[in-house]
Amino acid sequence: MEADTLVIYYSLERFTEAVAEAITEELSADSLRLSPRNEVRPRWLERYFLEFYQGALRRKPKLATLEVAPASYERLVIGTPVYWFGDMAPVVRSFLTTYELGSREVGLFCTYGSEPGDALKAMAAYLQRCRVVGKKTFKRNAPGNLGTGGRVRDWARFLF
Repeated sequence: MEADTLVIYYSLERFTEAVAEAITEELSADSLRLSPRNEVRPRWLERYFLEFYQGALRRKPKLATLEVAPASYERLVIGTPVYWFGDMAPVVRSFLTTYELGSREVGLFCTYGSEPGDALKAMAAYLQRCRVVGKKTFKRNAPGNLGTGGRVRDWARFLF
């Protein structure tokens, strides 16, 4: 580990992953993709039912073993797609309730299709001891989000 910043994210359809990759590159950070212990890649209709079920019940699936220790980084950036009911992905909720993050500086982002809901507010509620230094929403397919001079990179540049 050379970087002092870790970008932690969950992505189902690659957009959140693309945002996380741009932030990772801009900050010269390490990255960690969260995944449930028993990850299933359902077809599109099954996925919507699964998202609805997990979101409605505020599920916290068991996480796969993490490849790096978040506690060994000074700063964290945590990202999630917005699920049904405007909430964070259940995998991200599992991470936030499982790992003690101490009093680190944290940036939060979410990606969404129609509305960002309260995902960032819900994430911040789990991070009471941390100093949340920035929150940002990124709409899927919005022009200007990604790329060399995009909004994602601009936000990351001024985050810490």
